[in-house]
Amino acid sequence: RYEDVTVDELMQFVTGPDFPTGAKILAGDELKEAYATGRGRVIVRAKAEVEEGVNGRERIVITGVGVVLVIALYMLLGGYVAARFRELNFRPTHSRRGRRALAILRSGSDLARRDGEILVIFAATFFINGAADAFERLFPKRLVELGFPTRPDPIVWFIALGVVTFAVGALALRIVEARINGVDVAQRSYVAACAIGALGIALLAYAPSSALGSAGVVLVSGIGWTVTSAVSTIWVNARATSEVRATLQSFLAQVEYLGEICCGIALSLIAQTTTISGALAGACACVVCAGLIVVRLR
Repeated sequence: RYEDVTVDELMQFVTGPDFPTGAKILAGDELKEAYATGRGRVIVRAKAEVEEGVNGRERIVITGVGVVLVIALYMLLGGYVAARFRELNFRPTHSRRGRRALAILRSGSDLARRDGEILVIFAATFFINGAADAFERLFPKRLVELGFPTRPDPIVWFIALGVVTFAVGALALRIVEARINGVDVAQRSYVAACAIGALGIALLAYAPSSALGSAGVVLVSGIGWTVTSAVSTIWVNARATSEVRATLQSFLAQVEYLGEICCGIALSLIAQTTTISGALAGACACVVCAGLIVVRLR
C-alpha cells in the first residue's frame, strides 16, 4: 500500500535511526542516501549538558553516547575489573580432566553415529529449524499483506497473537507431557506436530484473510515448533546416558544452527525471486520432509 512513497515523504515520519544509547545524529546527504539505497553511513556525536554541581562548580554530564563508544567503555571496564580484582583461588585444569572431557566427547560422538534414532532426530531438526527461522521472519509481512489490523497499532495485535500462541503452546506441551512416556509417543507426537505445522504454514501462505493467516501462525508457532523442539530434546535425553547427555544436546544445537543457515538462505532466495507465499511453501516442504523422516523410523 505504500510502495509509491518517496524518500522525502518517508523521512517526514521516520527521521532517522533510533540508537539505544541516545547519541545525536549529524544528518546530511548520507542519511538520505541510506534511505534511498539501503546502504550508507551516519555520523553520531555524544550529547552533553552543563550542570551546577557541589559548591557551585559546574560539571559536564554526558546524556548520550555513540554505540561504538559504549562498546569501548565496556571493554575498558572489563579490563579494569580483570586487573583490579584478581582471582586468588584459581586452579589450573589438570591434564587428566582434559582427557576425561575428550573421552566424553568421543563417547557422545560414537553414540550419535551408532544410534539410528538420534541421527533421525538430527536430520529432522535440521529441516524443522530451517523452516522455523524462515517462517518467523516472513509471517509478520505476510499478515500485513493480508490486511492485518493497523489500529490502534499493529504491534498491539502482534502481541495479542503472541499471547494466544503462547497459551496454545502451553496447552500442547501439557498434553504431550502427560503421555510422553508411552510406547512410540515421542515419534507420534513429533509426526503429528509436523503435520499441524505444515498445515498452518500452508494456511498462512494461501489464506484469503488475515484471520485465517493468524490461525495458521497459532498452529505453527504454538504447536508445530513448540512440540517438535520439546520432543526432540526429550527423545535425545532418553537415548543417552547422563554422562554424554550434555554433549548430545550440544550436537543437537549445532544441527539447529546449521539448519537455520542452510535452509534459511535457500528460503530467503526463494522469497526474493518469487513471493512470500512461495518461500512459505518451501518452509512447508521442509516440515513435511522432517515428518517423513521420523515417520519412517522403525
